Amino acid sequence: TNPHWRRFVQEWPTFTPPPFSELLPSNWSSATEFFSTFDVNASTIARNVGTFFYDAVATAALQACAVAPTGPVPPTFADDFFKAKSNTSFAGLSGSVQFDDIGDRALASSNFMLSNILLNNQTGEFTFKTRAKFQSNQWSWLAGERNFLSNYRSRRPPVARVPPPPPPASPPASPP
Repeated sequence: TNPHWRRFVQEWPTFTPPPFSELLPSNWSSATEFFSTFDVNASTIARNVGTFFYDAVATAALQACAVAPTGPVPPTFADDFFKAKSNTSFAGLSGSVQFDDIGDRALASSNFMLSNILLNNQTGEFTFKTRAKFQSNQWSWLAGERNFLSNYRSRRPPVARVPPPPPPASPPASPP
């Protein structure tokens, strides 16, 4: 696994909520014991989704610092900020982060996952099931098969366009 993720996991219990956390509404603030009691490494959401959010914020911070490292923000900040992405690269929690000339994550540093979020009708709980991963320019299907579920737990692949409904039935012929 990614050494930066391993380090993040090791340091996680030492983090503390920021001082302003107590000023936030209760559903936005972090409990004091959050970092010591939450197992970030056991969370598939933190590992498979949160790493990309973390890297997105890091990307924005690096771009902002490249455009306006000190002093006031230039009037061309928005344009300069977007252009700075093509020169931004770093080792992130999701792996190597690089961008191409149009601002998309470079394929060589891209990581994609195909996942299902499934509802357990009996418990009302959702589960996150990763079905395939794209890393190092290659797709790999977990369990060695294309076991992705489409709408309503169907194994049939989704269609690009839903076919139109059949025409309405003709009215019955009136008796002579």
